[in-house]
Amino acid sequence: MGINYANLRKLTAREIMTALIRDGFYLRSHGASSHQRYQHADGRRVTARLRHPTPDALEPRSSWRFRATEADVADHINNAAYWQPLEEELLSDGEIDSLDVEMEFRSPAQPGKKLFVRSGRHRWIVDPSGELHASIALG
Repeated sequence: MGINYANLRKLTAREIMTALIRDGFYLRSHGASSHQRYQHADGRRVTARLRHPTPDALEPRSSWRFRATEADVADHINNAAYWQPLEEELLSDGEIDSLDVEMEFRSPAQPGKKLFVRSGRHRWIVDPSGELHASIALG
């Protein structure tokens, strides 16, 4: 039976990456690029590319602080906490009828000060050093 590539287009990046990990792949490298490289113990490799752009500049921005209580035992911020700066922005804009939002997690964030960068329909959570933690696309 062949692969139906049309059905692959319906999968989200998260679904593909979850399936890779379930099949025994591990994340080999995940740097500043938009590519995540997975490797299996038997030598198979997969490169997954994230779709959101990186910010052209760190302006306009606001400050955001992740709290220590939002971190897990590895000192990584829980994924649910990444939604908070967007929720605050949306609440300040008044009522919204509907919204389609997609988030890509780039690198683990630790507690402390972050930048919330805005440009058009995109948002980014960035460390003051420039490390990109997450990107958000508003639909």
